[in-house]
Amino acid sequence: MQSFWSLEEINTFVRSQYNGRRFRIVPYVYPLLFGAIGANATLTQNVTISANADFWLSNIIVQASLEDVITTPPLLRILLIDSASNDQLSNVAIAVPNQCTWNTCVNNLPYPRKFNGRSTFTVQATDYSAVGYGAVSFSFEGFQVYLYN
Repeated sequence: MQSFWSLEEINTFVRSQYNGRRFRIVPYVYPLLFGAIGANATLTQNVTISANADFWLSNIIVQASLEDVITTPPLLRILLIDSASNDQLSNVAIAVPNQCTWNTCVNNLPYPRKFNGRSTFTVQATDYSAVGYGAVSFSFEGFQVYLYN
């Protein structure tokens, strides 16, 4: 897991969000495999967050099966929608190179995005290439925050 923030920065950020409550932070990844996606097609899937912790998303990693993806980013746009609040991560689907990490290009989110425990977020992936991809997978990296009384 790649992290743009130090453990101290994450700890300080989480402490500010939970008003002094006791918590434990655990690095976590939610993988999502779309399989094949055709040219100009849009696929949608849900990611379910664990019931016992909030998930803070900090990085999205994308992999797509095409020979030239090693040197060029996948021609995909993604949109994330939080089911708990119905908020979108952006107002429109954003091209993968502007929002995701691929190959050696690390592109973390500007700040961690919270998804409540027991919720889901919807991922819409749109291919804007001429040929499509054999398989597209995303890894949603971040950390789980477990709260204690």
